[in-house]
Amino acid sequence: MMAAEKPTLKSIKSSPKLAEQHFRPSDFLTKQQQDELREANARGRTIMRPYDEVDAFAAEILARFGWQAYKAWQMGEFSQEKALRFIAAERARDAGRSFEIEQVIYAATLGANNPTKGGKLPKSAKKTAEILNEHLKRAKGAQ
Repeated sequence: MMAAEKPTLKSIKSSPKLAEQHFRPSDFLTKQQQDELREANARGRTIMRPYDEVDAFAAEILARFGWQAYKAWQMGEFSQEKALRFIAAERARDAGRSFEIEQVIYAATLGANNPTKGGKLPKSAKKTAEILNEHLKRAKGAQ
């Protein structure tokens, strides 16, 4: 059994794989066409929402309070400010409901976060505690 030949720079340069050339469509475009292509690709990457803030607000009223409340809001039976207060109160209730389970999950996973040699908790545990505090404030009604 013979040892394989050591590749040299000359043998690599003359390799048939290196001789294969691969072309992209942009290799055949002018500079102006390449710029237009980049702009079109950038526009295609941005995701445009098919709704605005007003649509989202109306959908939240409809989802949280039902069709009758939505119709009453549309007819002006209660003001925009009152609708905002209702939404804020419902969001606080939702945050309060989920806060308890979030605390249980945090407590359960905290045991897996071993302190470093200096006795400090990892950053992930601190960040989770900060998020829980934000959720607690939201559950108490802070905006």
